[in-house]
Amino acid sequence: MKNLTEFRLTRTLPLTGICLLLTFSIGPTFAATNQDRCTETITRLTNENKKLSHDIFRAEAKAKALREAEDKFDPVAIVGGIGWIVGIFGGVAWLKSRKKG
Repeated sequence: MKNLTEFRLTRTLPLTGICLLLTFSIGPTFAATNQDRCTETITRLTNENKKLSHDIFRAEAKAKALREAEDKFDPVAIVGGIGWIVGIFGGVAWLKSRKKG
């Protein structure tokens, strides 16, 4: 058991020292760089969010306009529908009259 403990101490102490050295020597520079990256990322995401919000607003406005246009009374469509119905019944009546005659 003593050998395992000595092995851990001899392996982990130098690594701990290297980590502490890197933390205190590179840490502040890395933290500043990391802060700049975070600020840049936040700015970019904020701009993207504004753009997407504007696009969503425009899409919702278009959808609302389409719904309103769809709800309007359209006399041309009504007359066209009546024409189809009269045409189908006329065709059926014509076929029946040919069979009788």
